[in-house]
Amino acid sequence: MSSDFEDEDSPKLFSDDELPKREPPPKAPPEGKTLICRPYITLKNGKRLHASAYGKQAFCFYVDA
Repeated sequence: MSSDFEDEDSPKLFSDDELPKREPPPKAPPEGKTLICRPYITLKNGKRLHASAYGKQAFCFYVDA
């Protein structure tokens, strides 16, 4: 009786190229700056961008401390 799943090497579901790319964790902030994360940002023209619309949980950026 043959099996559809054989134990010859573990099956790879995705190749490395198909895996989603993740940003590296933020490094220590530069001196005099603080890293803040917000679920949305507002552009100068008043339009609000939500991080979830871009596949993120939050937008992170540095501000003066």
